[in-house]
Amino acid sequence: MNWSDDELVHCDGRTTLTAVHPTHPIVRRGSDRFGITVTEIDASAPVYPPGRYGRRRERRRAGRSRVLALAGAGTLAGLLLAVVLYQRYTPEYRPQVVEFQTADDHVALRFQVHKPSRDPAVCHVRARNRAGAEVGAADVAVPAGMTVTVSYTLTTNGPPVTAEVPTCRKG
Repeated sequence: MNWSDDELVHCDGRTTLTAVHPTHPIVRRGSDRFGITVTEIDASAPVYPPGRYGRRRERRRAGRSRVLALAGAGTLAGLLLAVVLYQRYTPEYRPQVVEFQTADDHVALRFQVHKPSRDPAVCHVRARNRAGAEVGAADVAVPAGMTVTVSYTLTTNGPPVTAEVPTCRKG
């Protein structure tokens, strides 16, 4: 259909057509190929009574730069969190069992501790039986030094099969 400027009017939601107003949808009138009068209404914008709700703003899509900025900020926050958690949960004291020998009522072990400073430390030593139950445990004093090797005999209340040093801390 071809529309002329004089056929463009606005509708206020009633059956009557009123003068052109900026908040009303556009009505286009014309005839189709059979001569029947056709009226089209642009329904993309809501119809509000004039002057009641103030000036309406057009909805805008988030721009590409805003999305990229949010993605970049999220990435930086994730990296910062990873660094903080790595520093917090990386052990300062790294114990390592060098060797151990078991007997029916004790286990003799030798372990090495890498420390961040030359201060003394305390390491928790434990022995386990074949079922995995703890049969002996003790806190062992580690002398000053950066890397220290300690020998210790741990008394157990059953036959041990393994010995371990799970943690160390500042003494």
